[in-house]
Amino acid sequence: MKHTRTPRGCVYRPSRGAGKRKSRFYWAKYIDARGKPQRHALKLPTGAGVSDKDVASKMLAGIVKRVERESAGLVDKAIESASVPIRKVLAEALRHLRRRRCSRKYIRQIRVYAKRVIDKSGMVRLADFSAERINQTLNVIEDDGRAARTVNAYREACYAVGAWTVKPGGLLEVNPVDDVETRAGEMTKERRALEAGQAQVLLGVCGRRRAYYLTALFTGYRVSEVKALHWEHVHLSGDRPFVQLPLRETKRRRTRLSQRTMTDTELPLHPDVAAVLAAMKPPDAAPGERVFKSIPKLDTFKRDLERAGIPLADELGRTLDRHALRTTFVSWLGRYGVDPRAQIMLARHTPQGVTLRNYQDFRLFDLWAEICKLPSLLTEPEAMQATGTYDATCGPGVVPLSGSDCRDMALIGEKGRLSQGGRRQHIASGAGAKSMSHSELATTGEANEQIGATGFEPATSASRTQHSSQTELRPAQLRYPVWGFLTVEC
Repeated sequence: MKHTRTPRGCVYRPSRGAGKRKSRFYWAKYIDARGKPQRHALKLPTGAGVSDKDVASKMLAGIVKRVERESAGLVDKAIESASVPIRKVLAEALRHLRRRRCSRKYIRQIRVYAKRVIDKSGMVRLADFSAERINQTLNVIEDDGRAARTVNAYREACYAVGAWTVKPGGLLEVNPVDDVETRAGEMTKERRALEAGQAQVLLGVCGRRRAYYLTALFTGYRVSEVKALHWEHVHLSGDRPFVQLPLRETKRRRTRLSQRTMTDTELPLHPDVAAVLAAMKPPDAAPGERVFKSIPKLDTFKRDLERAGIPLADELGRTLDRHALRTTFVSWLGRYGVDPRAQIMLARHTPQGVTLRNYQDFRLFDLWAEICKLPSLLTEPEAMQATGTYDATCGPGVVPLSGSDCRDMALIGEKGRLSQGGRRQHIASGAGAKSMSHSELATTGEANEQIGATGFEPATSASRTQHSSQTELRPAQLRYPVWGFLTVEC
C-alpha cells in the first residue's frame, strides 16, 4: 500500500481484504492533539467520498494544521466546527447512544424530540445549536399548551445531543443546553378513576380488549408493562395465582436492596384476572409468547369510553386515558379498605419515611387477601339485569355489605352462601339464579343487624355505617363496597 506521507499523517485507499480490490475513496490517518491515532474516511461537504488524491492530500493538510493549532491552544472548537451539519451531529449522537446500549425507547425519544426542536427552530449547522435558539423554541412549544414536564423532555433530548458534542464528539468545549433553564409549573393534566359500575359497562362493550382492560384495572400495570407480559411471567396454577414481571420491564428497572419488597418480583392476581387469562391462554402457548398480541391505542380507548357512555372529562376537568386504569387500581385499593402499607406494595411504589423504608418487613403481609378485597367485575349481563343494575325499576333491590360485616357474617342455605372470607358467591338454585326474600334473609338472625342504610354512596372501612334493625330497603342501584351484591326482594 503506497502512502502519501506528511509530517503527521497520510492518505490511502484501504483494501477490502487480502487479494481484493482497493476502495475508490481515500481515507486519512493521523495523530490527533491527544497523541492518539485516528483513521476515518475523507468526506466532501456534500457527504460524498473523496476519490481524487490531490484533494485528499489537501484535506489531510488542513486536518494536520488544525491538530497542530489545537495542540498549541490556538483553536476555538466552536468556530472550527460551526459549519458541521446539525443533522450529522444528531446522527452521530444517536449512534453513540446505540453503542452504549441504551434502550430503544430512550433513543427514539431523543431522536423524535431533538429532531422536532431542530425543525421548529430551523437549525442547519452546529453554529445554530445555541442556548438562545433552543430557549426560544421551547417557549414556542410551551405556548402551544404543552405541560412543563413535556417541555423539559424536549430540553433533555437537546441536552443529550449537546453532551455528545462535548464528549466524545469533541466539537464544543461546553454544552449549550447548560444555559437553558428547566421549566417549572403546575400539573396541567389530572386523571380521575373509574367507578366499579363504569368499569363493568366498559368491559361489556370493549369486545376483545376486555382482557387487557381487566388486567390493567386489577394489576395497576402501566401500558408498557402490560405489553411486556409473556406467558412465562403469568403463573395461574395453585390457589393463589400471581404474575412475575422482571424488573428490567418495569419503570424502575432496578431497585436497591433496602427498598426491595415482595412485589418487586411478583404480584397477586385478582380472581377475575386469573379466570380471564386462564380462558384466553392457548393450549400450546410458548413461554416467550406475549400475553397480549396488541395493545389498544388511546383513540381506541376513547371510542370504548364513548360506547360505554363514560365522559372523557368530568365537570372538574379531570380526564381519562389508559394510564387512568392504574389510577383506578390505586384508588380502589384505598376505596375498598386495603391496608395502606399493602397499597404501597401493590402499586409498586417506593416506601417513604424511615419507618416504612427501613423498619417494615413487607413480606409478612398477605397480599392475596388484600387484592381479593377489590370487587368482582365479571357479572353476566343477565344476572346484572336481574338485580336491577342497568334498570332501577326492575328487579329486586341491592343491599351493600361493608368489609367487616362480610368477614363476620356467614349465610348458609340452599339458595345462597357468603363465606367467612368475605367472597361473594352467586345465589343459584337449579338452572337459574333466584333472590332470597326479605323474610328468609331475616331468619338468619343477623341480617337486620348487618344491613345499613348507606344510600347511594358506598361504605368504606374508614366511615362505618349506622346499623339499624328497622332499615328500609331501597330498590335503587347501590354499589357494593368489597365483595358483591346481596339481592333481596322489596
